[in-house]
Amino acid sequence: MDRIEVNSVFDALGSAFSASMEIWLVVIYLLCMFLVTTFRPQQIGSVGLYRFSYILFAFYLLIPTVVRMILAIVSANRRDLGRALQPTYSELVLIPLFMGISRILLALAILCGMASLRHHQRRDLPPVLDDE
Repeated sequence: MDRIEVNSVFDALGSAFSASMEIWLVVIYLLCMFLVTTFRPQQIGSVGLYRFSYILFAFYLLIPTVVRMILAIVSANRRDLGRALQPTYSELVLIPLFMGISRILLALAILCGMASLRHHQRRDLPPVLDDE
């Protein structure tokens, strides 16, 4: 194998690892949010932020699907039956752009979900005082 093939193998492994990590993040997010809602609803300090977290997560799921659907409809209009379809510049730019935006939305959903929860304080320790 030459150097280019080795690099392409590592790129493929890296993208597969990234995709599987994203799937695990989504599963853990959904599981934790469901468990908090079901078993510890009193731990939710900010209900609005908690709901906003779910809205961001919904946009994370919807944006890539809607963008790919719109691009599929646009590309269906210019498809010739006998030739291979070459991607346009807008397809090459829009798909990675919106995939990046959707990953940012996932990160914001996780952060908003965590920020909406109350922090647990141990009762056997004295409160921490600022040294001023």
